[in-house]
Amino acid sequence: MAAEKQYWLLKSMKVSDLCCFYHSGPKACRVIRVFTIEREWYLEKGDDGVVDVKVVGEMRKPMDLKEMNGEEGLKGFALFR
Repeated sequence: MAAEKQYWLLKSMKVSDLCCFYHSGPKACRVIRVFTIEREWYLEKGDDGVVDVKVVGEMRKPMDLKEMNGEEGLKGFALFR
């Protein structure tokens, strides 16, 4: 049951959804790239499940997650729950 709950976000992704790729570390978490879902969640041999993605583009300026959390247009974004 714990594994089911752990992958709720991956399983909820649909083809053409836009997603953020971010680096996390001790200094800051920054979004560096945007990608789109090309194939919905599926089981991969030796893995718990994956989605296929395609890069849409790089961020002009990496954006800190704290900065994004303050943006009105991103209220309710799953990353900040």
